[in-house]
Amino acid sequence: MKALRDKLREVRAGLTTTASGAIGSAFTPRWQALSPTGQRVISAVSALLMVGVVWALVYEPIQQSREKDRARITTLQTQLRHMQAQANEVQQLRTMAPVAATASLLLADVVQLQTVFGPQASVSLAANAKGAEQPVSMAFRISISQMPYATLVERLEQTSARFRLRVVSAALSRTPGVTPATVSGDIFFADAR
Repeated sequence: MKALRDKLREVRAGLTTTASGAIGSAFTPRWQALSPTGQRVISAVSALLMVGVVWALVYEPIQQSREKDRARITTLQTQLRHMQAQANEVQQLRTMAPVAATASLLLADVVQLQTVFGPQASVSLAANAKGAEQPVSMAFRISISQMPYATLVERLEQTSARFRLRVVSAALSRTPGVTPATVSGDIFFADAR
């Protein structure tokens, strides 16, 4: 078995030497037969050919890949912005009450606001609060008659904190000659959410 392995090694070595010798022996005399100028021209052409091969097989594919990646990154960034906008929209929709629930909540809010302001006030839903730039989804009108000013301020603070309503407009007048100061008029509230 060992003899067979040694024989195979000798045959391989002989073939390798013969092949490299044949290639080297074929080109070496021709190369040496060329003039120094011819050798330089062939070397320069070979170098240019190698640069062309490297350009075509390495550099150009890398550049094309980078351009595709840049275009893809731009597209993905645009998609990301759209997805973030949609996520914000979904988040807002999740916090909104359903339409039927909103209608029943509005009626419940009228009753609760009436409880906060007491018998000296009349609470009603308003289609659009006076002074609002655009129609609002939740607007209330509170008509006050002879309410002490300090009580009104306290109830306005409760309304703002508890119901998240903001005052859109107020038309109040002081009752002359009454101490402590009392006011009458209308206050319009809108949803501050």
